[in-house]
Amino acid sequence: MRRVERSLAALVLVSATLASCSSSQAAGSVAWESVLAERAAGTAESYEPFPASLTSAMPSTRYLAGADPEITLSHAVVTGQFVRWAKGTAMVWPEGADDAGTVVDWDAEADTRTIYLKFEVDQVLDVREGTTVPTAPNTITITIGVDGDEPAEAVAENLMIVGEGSSRILFLRPGESGGWTISLDSALIGDVTANGSITMPVLEEAATEDPEGALASIAIDATTLADIEAAASTDRDLELSDG
Repeated sequence: MRRVERSLAALVLVSATLASCSSSQAAGSVAWESVLAERAAGTAESYEPFPASLTSAMPSTRYLAGADPEITLSHAVVTGQFVRWAKGTAMVWPEGADDAGTVVDWDAEADTRTIYLKFEVDQVLDVREGTTVPTAPNTITITIGVDGDEPAEAVAENLMIVGEGSSRILFLRPGESGGWTISLDSALIGDVTANGSITMPVLEEAATEDPEGALASIAIDATTLADIEAAASTDRDLELSDG
């Protein structure tokens, strides 16, 4: 399977030492899917192409655009659990400032905050050629952006909570400064139950909040791990129209 790398969205990662944070240090309950859905909806227009379905966002689906390299919307699809987290960087973008923004104290007013999460990978369900994702006992580092008026600590804590026998499913892209991000600005994160059923809380929340929005147009055409595995076993090439 031939999959050529191409970055689709600029995601800035700031290096930081990842300190272990126990889930017992609860920061309060929060609907993390709602927080991430609102943020992802706000950046949805920056992605081109935009997937028509969940399976067309997998590494096994390539988008062809003339002589340009093939595009995929994720580099890997994995299951596992978030096991710890650390504070990243708080940023503001004052009016007239350049795109780099300004770092501020974590507890100060901020436009965005990043959280760094350690994720223990149980299974790699689909992967782009040339991409390597370690599995347990190793962990990978994932960066998630949270809007500055939302409780980033609570989002991190609640992402680590899953039901007995359950796990998370993530569609991953490499971070530009190392580690990983979740595709479509963290929209493609889901839950897997003990019997292998899949739900996509962020996509579902986004569709509820804005039925006409871009995220609502993504058909959730894989509802079990078996569906994901079947989609991963077949490469698909989709031609992008010039118009």
